[in-house]
Amino acid sequence: ARYAPPCPTMQKPPPWAGSSDAAARTLELLAGMAVAQGALHAGVVAKRSDWVHTWNERLAILSTESLTWQRVLAGEPSDERAVILHSGMSLSVREQSHLVVQPAGRAPIWFRAGSGPELQAWESELGEVLATLREEADLARAIMRERPELMDPACFHEAPHAGSRNIRERRLNKLFYLTSAAQTQPTPQALCSLTTHTGDGDDGSSITVPPPML
Repeated sequence: ARYAPPCPTMQKPPPWAGSSDAAARTLELLAGMAVAQGALHAGVVAKRSDWVHTWNERLAILSTESLTWQRVLAGEPSDERAVILHSGMSLSVREQSHLVVQPAGRAPIWFRAGSGPELQAWESELGEVLATLREEADLARAIMRERPELMDPACFHEAPHAGSRNIRERRLNKLFYLTSAAQTQPTPQALCSLTTHTGDGDDGSSITVPPPML
């Protein structure tokens, strides 16, 4: 089944969503609710269409796991899309007004914030998450290179939705990676996990290797 990244659940908006002013207040309310429920940042952005390159208003929500965006029609969120955050992603600002997210092996995703400070807020929050993911992935790969008797450095997979990113904590705290045991084929039975821990006074790592198969 296709994996659907979790994001804060949007409750039903108040009945006054109708006029443009009310719609704007609804979007602000939904963004505030998302942050209250654990999102790192949320707000209204314009997203460029992948096909015709028109700009469309969307409610965007950033968590430690994903960046989601969705329409809000008549106060109801719908048509949610998402990109899973990964150490291979890059982030840049173009023309001092556009935020460009570049997933590895995919077309770039263009966003436009409503103001300069809002653009800086998105760049800061998303950039910090991606920088941490890169640092931790580099650490995990270094550990694998130091323990070739346990792990195959050629087999490395991030597990961003393994319940490891502590959405409610609003920060990256524990990251999971999968590799294969050394000198084995990367079958489910041969998988071992590598976990890195970030945070104040809790830096470290742990390795879980499956028992030998009889």
